[in-house]
Amino acid sequence: MNRLKQIEFVFPAATEEERRWNRTFRSVMAGSAASPNEAVFLPKPEGALPTTAFREGGYVAPAIALDVEATIDLRVGAVALADRRTLEARGSAMPASSASISTPAGLPIEALQRLLSGRVVAVDHTGFNVPTSSIAREAWDRLLRTLASAANLYRYPGEDWPFLFPSTSDEFAGEIASFDAYRTAKFELVYDGWTKLPLLQFALSTTLTREEAEAALPGPHGFGIPGLDGIFRSAFVDSPWRDAVAIRFDLYYARSDAALTDWETGEWLVREGGRIRAADATEV
Repeated sequence: MNRLKQIEFVFPAATEEERRWNRTFRSVMAGSAASPNEAVFLPKPEGALPTTAFREGGYVAPAIALDVEATIDLRVGAVALADRRTLEARGSAMPASSASISTPAGLPIEALQRLLSGRVVAVDHTGFNVPTSSIAREAWDRLLRTLASAANLYRYPGEDWPFLFPSTSDEFAGEIASFDAYRTAKFELVYDGWTKLPLLQFALSTTLTREEAEAALPGPHGFGIPGLDGIFRSAFVDSPWRDAVAIRFDLYYARSDAALTDWETGEWLVREGGRIRAADATEV
């Protein structure tokens, strides 16, 4: 069966600056218990696929490796989203981007680590924003068709923001119908008309209040996305690859209600967005 088994974020580690950034990033995502070279997040529900992983690799810029039988080969500047075989075949031979683009002001990742120490509840989702100027619509639709054939992919109503959900074998063959647990970690793809650089996003459920997040993350690196600023606070984070890729963290505020929301369980996207099938990916 052609299933997407893992989404793996691979970060360069050729310099001490890169290795230091990677250690701090893993601490933010997984706490001090993260292994030296890799952190793997098992999805919920138990037994679902894909898993989400972070590791170091010998590339010139961050990459996203997909453990899937299908061939996927998307290049956005120096950043690649590709099946694992294609990425490994390229290895360190992937050229660096020649683009010269000024990036948003970035928060040092050490500051984010201090803010989030002991405050991360879960990884809600990770994601990849693709500038519309970098690939044709046909290539985007082809990517969605390929992913829809290997995973549970859902529309975000009215937007080019499809979400990939971890799913069990039965849910992949049929449909997701159980909404009694926090379904993590999702993966978002954005066909983005605003960003000039490819963007990696990491959305974390936290115990921060809105007031705490806004006070700790003022502009220019901290900001609220219009319409979503009542749910989470966003911040651009600096990295050694600032000229090749932007990195954004979305920090979901603590809620007083302990009950799971229909966003956390995935019910809203399943019912309101609907599943994208390989045959209808062009209708997103």
